[in-house]
Amino acid sequence: MDYEMIAALIVFIASLIGFLYGVVTIVVRRNALYLKMIALGIACIMISYFYFTLQLLTREMIPSGFNVGMLGLVGCFLFLLSANYGQMDSLADDGSKTFAKYRYISYVAPIVLAVVFVFAYMTSAELAKKISYTLVAAIVVAASRFHLKHIIFPDVDYGVIKCIRGYNMIALVLCAATIIMMVSDCAQIAGLYIVSNIIIAGCCVIVLPVLKREVAKWTI
Repeated sequence: MDYEMIAALIVFIASLIGFLYGVVTIVVRRNALYLKMIALGIACIMISYFYFTLQLLTREMIPSGFNVGMLGLVGCFLFLLSANYGQMDSLADDGSKTFAKYRYISYVAPIVLAVVFVFAYMTSAELAKKISYTLVAAIVVAASRFHLKHIIFPDVDYGVIKCIRGYNMIALVLCAATIIMMVSDCAQIAGLYIVSNIIIAGCCVIVLPVLKREVAKWTI
């Protein structure tokens, strides 16, 4: 069993556990839409790595170019981005100059992750893989900005953002680990690839329990 298969199985099992937790405790019990969107994001990772696992089992390789697995990753971070930008951001940020510095600081995350991802283009990986990963990275980078923003934002009016800082920290780690996973895949660095996927797996397991506990504070 090669390192890609090990990594795929680890993340698939972890995301399956995370998704099942989400179904039982969030979707069925009609919790907040925000929670459901994050649960769907974890479902996308599960589908993505299920595809990777099947491809490695049946073809002993993951096809180059944009595929179902990468589509799952895009779906995951689109859910995370939509949840923060569409649901949460306007509750704290009124667009005034008072909070301008927090908006500027929040760009640190996407800039750093984008710079890290550039290293993928310095590898000998197929161009199709690099371009496909770039599509994924674009969504990851965009999502990372709002995760960092909601970690540092003072949220003086409602306190809604402040309650879910733990979740945003985990999600930001997930963004970083995904970028590192893609770069290490292009560079064929087995150790870094496995470590980044283990981090992704850990995030999949803990993100929903942490978020559920934090969202419960909204009603207190």
